[in-house]
Amino acid sequence: MRSFVNKIETFFNISVRLNKLVVNNYNPLGIKSKKNALLFFKTDWYGLNGKKKIIPGTTQYEAQQQAIALNELGYIVTIVDRKVKVKFNKDFDLFVGHVVGGNGKYFSHYFNLMKINCIKIAISPGANPMLSYSNYKERIRYFNNRHKNLKGFDKLKMPRTAPLEIITKNNNLIKKCKGILVHSNKFAFESYKNLKISRYKIVSPIRKIKDIYPQYKKKFRYKKNFFFYSGGGALHKGLDIVIESFKKLPNLNLFVATLNDEFIFSEYYKIKNFNNIKFFKNIKSDSIEMKKITDKCAFVIGPSCSDGDPVSIAECMKFGLIPMVTKETDNNQKYSLLFNNFKLKTIKKLILYSQKLTKVKISNLSRGNIRMSRNNEPENHRSSFKKAIKHCIKK
Repeated sequence: MRSFVNKIETFFNISVRLNKLVVNNYNPLGIKSKKNALLFFKTDWYGLNGKKKIIPGTTQYEAQQQAIALNELGYIVTIVDRKVKVKFNKDFDLFVGHVVGGNGKYFSHYFNLMKINCIKIAISPGANPMLSYSNYKERIRYFNNRHKNLKGFDKLKMPRTAPLEIITKNNNLIKKCKGILVHSNKFAFESYKNLKISRYKIVSPIRKIKDIYPQYKKKFRYKKNFFFYSGGGALHKGLDIVIESFKKLPNLNLFVATLNDEFIFSEYYKIKNFNNIKFFKNIKSDSIEMKKITDKCAFVIGPSCSDGDPVSIAECMKFGLIPMVTKETDNNQKYSLLFNNFKLKTIKKLILYSQKLTKVKISNLSRGNIRMSRNNEPENHRSSFKKAIKHCIKK
């Protein structure tokens, strides 16, 4: 009996450690320092001993790299997971906290735990949630106006975001920070302009892949194939608009892969009745499945209503896909095709325009996107993060 109890205790101890919600005194460089930093983000990257294998292009990777960067800047780091609300028996010299969506729920709690002389810095992985909230509602309204039969979508909810009162509170606290770091190329960065705070752009990290440059030469032959690739929240990413466009374009092909199995879309639109639209379950970046799809597509389509340097688009850019996006998608848009708005007529018009592009134009756009995706390589994320933190500390 005692042996059985020991096994149960061992199992639960391992489970707790595997899902450690607070990592104390993280010091991978083994530095000697009296300076302490608190990073409010994620801890699921840590594993048993901080040596868990992490894949670039994930929020786990971002959290790990940010913790390492703070250690490189001379701090012993405590990392607390965004899911928990705890107190500490020590003071911190630096607080770096994520403030948007699920990350922002306890931002004010940790902000208020800090002493007056603590340097406080906010991080936003996307646009100001006040603007995102408004854009989300507009998208839902546009969907509802187009469809009388809402069976399956009758309980459609907003994408995961904090309540308005928390958003308002966090925005007021952001004004008291030394600065805010924003995953952005332009849209998300500009969304914080009215807060009158120092803003810094940081890039979203993706996994580096070698020897893919020649892919741009093949894209013209696959110009009839489009890829929709995103994480959760497919409605505000524009999946409904994209599906409805391709239902009216039977000679063009759409491949859909999302982080979650968006069966509500495939069922509502009766996708199985359309030969030109294919749904896939969650496909990991850089997987064989991902490579097979991107090899046979020329465009990645993403008419999002609110984003911030999305990893999903950058991942496709490195394979030579040409983004067809709204300005709110906020990828590096130098070699993208832009939707002026998210109305169906506009989406369809640009899709048809893409079919008129010459082989030279498609090759040049594809090659340009491969080149631009290098801005999102892992080392650039850490360097942009460190540079911004150092600037805030010196203010």
